[in-house]
Amino acid sequence: MRVHGLFLRSAVARRIFWALLAAALLPLVLVGSLAWGTLSERLDGQAQQVHQAMLKQIGLRLFDRLGAAQAALAAHAEQGLRPGHDPWLRPDAADGVARLALAALATADDDGVAAGGAPALVAAWRAARTGDGAPAGQRDLWWQARPGEAALVIVGHRDARGRGWWLAEIDPAFLWADFASGGAAAGMCVRDLAGRPLRCGDEAAAGAPSWNLFLHAGFGAPDWRLQGFSLAGGDLMARDVLGAWAAQGALLTLLLVASLSLVLVRRTLRPLDALIALARRFAAREWTARAAVPAGDEFGELASALHAMADRVGRQLQGMQVQAEVDNAILEGRDIGDVMRRVAGRLQELLPHAQVAVIARDPDGAAWRAHRVDAGAGPRDRPPPAVVLDAAVASAMPLDGLAVHCRSERGVPPWLRAALPDVPAAVDGLCWVPARWQDDLVALIVIASPRGLAADEDLLREVTELRDRVAVTLAAATRAHHLVERAVRDGLTGLLNSSGMHEACDRLLGARGAAAAFSMVCMDLDAFKEVNDSLGHAAGDELLRAVAQRLRGAAGPQALLARPGGDEFVVLLPGPPDAAAALAARLCQVVEQPFALRGQAVHVGASIGIASCPQHASDREELMRRADLAMYAAKAAGRGHWRFYDAALDARLAEKAWLVRELRLALDQGGLALHYQPRVDLHSRRVHSTEALVRWTHPAQGSIAPQRFIPVAEEAGLIEAVGAFVLDSALAQQRCWRDAGIDVGRVAVNVSPRQLRADGFALQVFSALATHGLRPADLELEITESLFVGDFDAVCARLAPLRDAGVVVALDDFGTGYSSLSVLHRLPVDVLKIDRSFVVELGQRASADAVARSIVALARALDKRVVAEGVETLEQEQHLAALGCDEVQGYLHARPLPPAALAERLRAGFAAPAAPEAAPV
Repeated sequence: MRVHGLFLRSAVARRIFWALLAAALLPLVLVGSLAWGTLSERLDGQAQQVHQAMLKQIGLRLFDRLGAAQAALAAHAEQGLRPGHDPWLRPDAADGVARLALAALATADDDGVAAGGAPALVAAWRAARTGDGAPAGQRDLWWQARPGEAALVIVGHRDARGRGWWLAEIDPAFLWADFASGGAAAGMCVRDLAGRPLRCGDEAAAGAPSWNLFLHAGFGAPDWRLQGFSLAGGDLMARDVLGAWAAQGALLTLLLVASLSLVLVRRTLRPLDALIALARRFAAREWTARAAVPAGDEFGELASALHAMADRVGRQLQGMQVQAEVDNAILEGRDIGDVMRRVAGRLQELLPHAQVAVIARDPDGAAWRAHRVDAGAGPRDRPPPAVVLDAAVASAMPLDGLAVHCRSERGVPPWLRAALPDVPAAVDGLCWVPARWQDDLVALIVIASPRGLAADEDLLREVTELRDRVAVTLAAATRAHHLVERAVRDGLTGLLNSSGMHEACDRLLGARGAAAAFSMVCMDLDAFKEVNDSLGHAAGDELLRAVAQRLRGAAGPQALLARPGGDEFVVLLPGPPDAAAALAARLCQVVEQPFALRGQAVHVGASIGIASCPQHASDREELMRRADLAMYAAKAAGRGHWRFYDAALDARLAEKAWLVRELRLALDQGGLALHYQPRVDLHSRRVHSTEALVRWTHPAQGSIAPQRFIPVAEEAGLIEAVGAFVLDSALAQQRCWRDAGIDVGRVAVNVSPRQLRADGFALQVFSALATHGLRPADLELEITESLFVGDFDAVCARLAPLRDAGVVVALDDFGTGYSSLSVLHRLPVDVLKIDRSFVVELGQRASADAVARSIVALARALDKRVVAEGVETLEQEQHLAALGCDEVQGYLHARPLPPAALAERLRAGFAAPAAPEAAPV
């Protein structure tokens, strides 16, 4: 047997080893202790018995010696020795016993008087006799203890003839022969009942076993007590031998138990170590690991259970991994083909002997396709084969249950044959698992096995989970497809929206080679706002759909159509710029044709701008910006025009940006100023009112005309600040003139649409009047007809408090706007100003005279005052006076002048008209 110390390195091994060793040692110690106690008790009992027997034997021998000494004394007495004769024994005495037993002889009477012999012996006898007080006739033995030596023992014999006592000292060498060193009683001690030592051996010890020598019967004397005989040497030897045997037996027992414990530990820990290593490999996800543990015991059963558990857990984890990948694919919106192939691959792993396919419906619902793991399949970018799924089969799929089985004798359905072309005509196991989403069939998991289908509970559960994820994947893909369509498609026209157009443009910009050449055609409808205003937004939506339909017909299949918003359309046309130019011309013609809306013909036009890649730009944002610039240039040229982008447009845009920047600085730093142009009453020939006109003198470029910066201020949102400056400055100047005694009449201030639509405009006007101490009648606000296009009532409501307070409202540039005769009588204005375009041709064209005459007549009918602007000649003034015009304004009388120059002219008066001057710049 080979024992490896390596086993004791384990805490479990040490615990088992010491537990087994303790389990063997504790009973061994307990049994040994009990056995040793019993053995010691028996040895002690046997020793006690031996002691008692030896004490008895020594005592009897001592008794015999006492008797021999008494007999020797009696024998001497019988020899006839008389008192007075020499009692000493002589060496040549015939009686050897007497010679050995008796050391001295003496005689004495009953009174203790020495009659002969040794007087010392008699004295000792007398003292011993007197000391114990016993009658002399009742004992024959006396003793006298002597410290450090054996006691003097006296034996007596009463003479039969009445001659007194015969006394003899018993020879100590004879009496105590057994108590001498090396004698049988060397370790004993003889004491009398008073405890006086009579003769103690070399090693006599108190507390040793004792035995009483009965002397009364033989000598009439008190007993002696023998004590302390010991067999210690033999006893200890026996105990040592027994202890050695016991120790050897215990050691052998412990060695045997330790060896058996190590063997048991080894046999226990070897499979346990293998199972621990197996568990660690399982923790490292090595589910195919196995432990070499022999079968036939609980460790073997545990190993088998762990192997089965690993198989199951490994399969479940693989399934969970696939399911997690499917879930990630759903969340990331990956291609459903990859997801379906992954599901088919997992099913192929579960059923290696079967053929598996997933028949899934495309997100757009156009077709069914078979996804399978096939070594001979084409590249991944090739679309899966289409499957024509029988409608009857699809409708027959149950809503509940896992699978629908098809027996082989019925044959393989054609649609399933398209999914699994290698399935034999006769197959033992054939089933398909329908996947539904909200009662709608979205996929089929098809399984064909030549061995039949015997699925356990785990397999069925995983197939069910995969089926559910297939359904969720397809539902998510379908929903994402619809969301993408809604995200990139315009809901009204079905064209690409702004996001879709950006993506399409990025795809074209990302193309390589000649395919990257394309043009962006931006089209904006002319007069679309009027259609919305006159016919309503529903008619406008109908018009947009009709325009989109015409675009589809005119652009061709290669073009990408988009409606980014409002009435703007974009066409992305691959090819050279010439193709875009031809398309733009064709679109202008197509859109110019009337549209039938709600029973009437509606005419709109198209303004189109074109920017080509790479000629004009290679970036989407820049391409869109330049196409928009071209489109706005075409719109500025009039309806039904198209233009390519050119660098001059960017120059104008740069100028506009410069104007905005510098105009802001002018507003902040006081760079704007007001000039004033008087209006002359044709009847009184005096100044009736004065119009305030803003002027801007740039420190570097000099004077900048209002026609150049006012439209920019309108577009940049600065017109309100400019209008507020003009209003406050004009009223402040009028206050100065009035304080100086100069009468300029009312001050007329132009108001922009943005300014009028701003909240609190009326309060702003009243506040300015109050600040400068002027009346509302001192102010005239000039507005344009475009203000009333749209929400007519809202404009009237904003003007009402001003007119009610006395502020005069003038309609500027009358005849060039969009005022309808049906609402003209409701316009909240007091003055109509005839536009300069009608005045300059008076006397030259009859139509100009007719228009001017009509305006004056209309103003008279509506009780409005008429002002003609742009009057430069006396002939024009005379025509206007003949037509009944109230006031004239123009270079005939004065150009726009600074306040000081106007004040000087006013002081000179306007009674006589000035000479005609050149037209304004």
